[in-house]
Formats: sequence, C-alpha cells, structure tokens
Amino acid sequence: MPYDKHGVDPYTRCRVIAMNAIEVEADTALLAELAEAADDGPSRAALRDAATKLTPVAREHAQWAEQALRRATVTQAKHPFARKAAQAAERVTGKLRSAFGSPGT
Repeated sequence: MPYDKHGVDPYTRCRVIAMNAIEVEADTALLAELAEAADDGPSRAALRDAATKLTPVAREHAQWAEQALRRATVTQAKHPFARKAAQAAERVTGKLRSAFGSPGT
C-alpha cells in the first residue's frame, strides 16, 4: 500500500527503504537462478550478464539500507522523548510489580 513519504517519520521511511532493498536483492537472486535454469543461448547469457552486474549493486544497496535503519533506530532511541518514555515505562513497571508482588521488588 502506498504511503505519504512526507507524512511518516524517518524510521518508517528507513524501514520501507530497507524492505525495498531486500526485495531487490531477492529479485536479483531469482534472476541468477532463472539464468542457471535457462537453456543455453542468448537469453541465458543475457540473464547471467544481468545477474552478474546487478548482484553487487543490490547487495551494496541492502547493506546501505541496513546501516541507515540502524542509525535511525539508535538516533530515535537516544532522543530525549524516547528516554522519558522509557523512564515512565520503568516507573509503571515498578509500580505494577509492587502492586502484584512480583519478584524484583
């Protein structure tokens, strides 16, 4: 389903880019498999050539997308709002443990 790339947060954009990169890498692997399964001839040679050229580019794109996603995740985790939310969650968890007598209290 299409999304408004200007209306979503940077993390979601990075996830979409990473998913697209994974899909391109998978399509490139499929192209290589099709080349191996094809009968000898110009079509097989063209498929092999395309797969050979596209595989390193697809792999590099996937690695770049993974790094971008990792950076976005760490950046969001370090954001003051995220830290305050984590602290609030810890306080609530502590109160629930106390209320229910869970271990760790």
